[in-house]
Amino acid sequence: MKRVEVVIAARNEEERIGMTVRSLFDQSLVPSRVVVVDDGSTDATGRIARDLGCEVVTLPYHESSYLGRPELASTFNAGLRMVSGDADYVMILGADHSLPEDYILRLVEAMEEEGVVAGSGGISNEREDSEVPRNSGMLVRTDVWMKLNGMQYPTTWGYEGWLLFRLREEGHRVKLFPSIKSSVGRATRIKGTWDGRAMYVLGYDWKYVMGRVVLNMAHPADSLKMLSGFLGCCFDPSWRQRRSDVADWVNKEQKASFWNRVRKVLTGAKR
Repeated sequence: MKRVEVVIAARNEEERIGMTVRSLFDQSLVPSRVVVVDDGSTDATGRIARDLGCEVVTLPYHESSYLGRPELASTFNAGLRMVSGDADYVMILGADHSLPEDYILRLVEAMEEEGVVAGSGGISNEREDSEVPRNSGMLVRTDVWMKLNGMQYPTTWGYEGWLLFRLREEGHRVKLFPSIKSSVGRATRIKGTWDGRAMYVLGYDWKYVMGRVVLNMAHPADSLKMLSGFLGCCFDPSWRQRRSDVADWVNKEQKASFWNRVRKVLTGAKR
């Protein structure tokens, strides 16, 4: 049986953390360790997690939220440092993310069968636009991530995307398994300017950025902020120094993928 450990970042989540943690301990493949990083909460988040059997890492209070920002990478890293060396997989999980009892087992079996090193299920009632794994609910093989960079996120914009791109650059498979569903307490939404900055740092091709804007026009204000964040970085020379080490690979890969799709469409049209 594979050994799975879980890292949860939580800030003032006393109303949701109990449901999330209980769903983990009710799994058919029960995690051998659940680490909750209490990110400066002012409520009972840490106490509830501890009472339910989690290991809790308590970080200092900070006034503003780190959601969507590079600082959140450091929060997860504090928990990742607690993962034991004999864990086969580590799961990254949001504090409002409840899993059905067979989620981990089904995901492990699917990943093992297809040779996937980072994978997640889908979210009920939310659109899946690609095969890219969701960040919350994602399992990553610990030996692969440890060899990659010591199993730590880079503290930069787009740190979650960095991991998936870096794994793909190394030739590993990552995948979303949409038939393995779970639910979140808060609907997934783009983070406006922060997402635009992350896409620039990661090297996104402008055509992919525009595609994201169009796909998320159900929230036009956030979509336009995302575009503004991307363009703001493009026209500010100081942001070039912040480009990720995967930026060139991502840009080339996206351009090649775009033109490959165009060729398929044109070929199909001729037939």
